[in-house]
Amino acid sequence: MKKIVFLFALCAMFTITLLESCSTDGTVDLAESKSCLKNDYIDRLKSFNDSIVSTRPTTRGWSKKQWVNVVIADVSGAWAGGKAGAWIGGKVGTFMGNPATGTVFGAALGAIAVGGFNSWRSSPNYVVSSSEDSFDKILENTDIIFHDNNNINLDNVVCLSENAKGKIDLNPQVLSKVTLSPEQLNIGKAHNILLSSLDGSVEIKNNDVISKKYRKAIGDRDSICELKKSILESEDFKALGNLKISKNSADSKLEHALLLFEEVFDEYVSDNTDMVYIINKYKSVLSSAEELNEEEKNLIFGALATALYSFNYWNSTSAKQELDVE
Repeated sequence: MKKIVFLFALCAMFTITLLESCSTDGTVDLAESKSCLKNDYIDRLKSFNDSIVSTRPTTRGWSKKQWVNVVIADVSGAWAGGKAGAWIGGKVGTFMGNPATGTVFGAALGAIAVGGFNSWRSSPNYVVSSSEDSFDKILENTDIIFHDNNNINLDNVVCLSENAKGKIDLNPQVLSKVTLSPEQLNIGKAHNILLSSLDGSVEIKNNDVISKKYRKAIGDRDSICELKKSILESEDFKALGNLKISKNSADSKLEHALLLFEEVFDEYVSDNTDMVYIINKYKSVLSSAEELNEEEKNLIFGALATALYSFNYWNSTSAKQELDVE
């Protein structure tokens, strides 16, 4: 009997010690003790957000709410489009005997097309009556510029305004600090080219001679070109223009992570350097998350790349509007 009482007392002491080690002020906090016992990637992202969020003044051409909402719409669109595109690509790829490539390619195409379109229709200058035409133009131009292995055909892109290049490309010094892969970053760059084609600052020429020369240079096989076209021309993919995208809900841990990113973007980011800092941190945490497979990681990395480039595009656009008003 004494032995049982001793073991019980020992367990009680261990529990109290554990709870106190999770509390900075010596009080018992159930939420903190749970976090201490289970430190997954969501906990790590929350801790990161809490450590950097601060109030800082911002000067933007549009209101803060407009500016933030457009970029967040981009992130949500890229995420939702990537998920839907992966499913459509896998379905088309299965029919053509290449389901794995179809899934990967479909995810990239969906992130670019839906992310760009959702951003465009969330902007203050968007005209609702142009919705169908805008998405059709995005699909047509995506087919021209985006190729296998996330390569972009820039030979077909003609800049028509002075600030077009600034909308499309990131500052080389900023870009050199981003830990996303070139393939992931090209999703963001293609997204900005498509937005620039909608605002009239670039023209995308459907030059078959250039396109064939480019495909040959990068080794873009005819079967891959056919797969891409089949995905973009499928009724399922065309229907993504009507995809209803609400603010992300934490239905899954990955969507919760995206919500946390949107929150820290809203409260912390004021320039490209801030954006790169939080993207690199999120990529580091998510890359090491054993709960996520490679497909899930690539989906959210595509959304992060879209956020980075979207921030640059809308920053350039709102800054120009501010100068025009002056």
